[in-house]
Amino acid sequence: MGKLETALRRAKELHAGKRGSRRESPIAETDADQPGSAGIWQNLARVELDTDTMARHRLTEGSKQYFGAAMAYNMLRTRLIKRMRDNAWSSVIVTSPNPGAGKTVTALNLAFSLAREQSQRTYLIDLDFRVPSLHTYVGVTPTRDITSYLDGECSASEVVSASAIDRLYFGFNTVQHEYSAELLTSRRMREFVGALKDNDPNAAIIYDAPPVLAADDVLAFGPLADAVLLVVAEGETSRDDLAKAVDLLSDVNILGIVLNKSRGIVGDSYY
Repeated sequence: MGKLETALRRAKELHAGKRGSRRESPIAETDADQPGSAGIWQNLARVELDTDTMARHRLTEGSKQYFGAAMAYNMLRTRLIKRMRDNAWSSVIVTSPNPGAGKTVTALNLAFSLAREQSQRTYLIDLDFRVPSLHTYVGVTPTRDITSYLDGECSASEVVSASAIDRLYFGFNTVQHEYSAELLTSRRMREFVGALKDNDPNAAIIYDAPPVLAADDVLAFGPLADAVLLVVAEGETSRDDLAKAVDLLSDVNILGIVLNKSRGIVGDSYY
């Protein structure tokens, strides 16, 4: 077998048939632009995304250069939506075994693809308190962030920002925390997660989290999300590290494993 095939097969076998309990906040087919459907958060602050910065970070939104990658993310989106709807899930943690696999780029490109669905609002939240970087990938300097909320300085609605991309909303963070796992299990964080679901029950929520083997953050926050999406890098992530990550996540729903940095993408071709 190839370098990752054994671990991928093991992950598939370990989680075959595994189903999460039915939730009250599933991704559902609905009219994302229906008046009043966004509850108390209809007048959110708006951030402008910098297209040049996004292109430098290999993000697909607004860049024809990465058309082939955009098509791959659209396929990932379609499979993700089907699996989440089948299980009545609404939130997913995007992480990786180790740093450098491209989890933040994957989370962003997946969010862009989800938001292109006419019936799907999407929230992308930066929970990597170890190395918060989501805002730098899109060229935004937020005035309020999740740390502000956790410190009691603002409400949940002041942390969430609308964007120029229809149906896509962000929750940024700019502050590094040494004891991030404790923050992720705090009462204020649980209230923030609840506010996201209560405000927009049919939305998809993506959490960009630290690598599994680098900290216990994903394990700590795992019970507050429905599933985990693991990102591995071709030629970089070892089979052993992937197997360790899967073992650590044995108590959560693994939605799937994404092979990133693949050399099989076909440029800008439609096929």
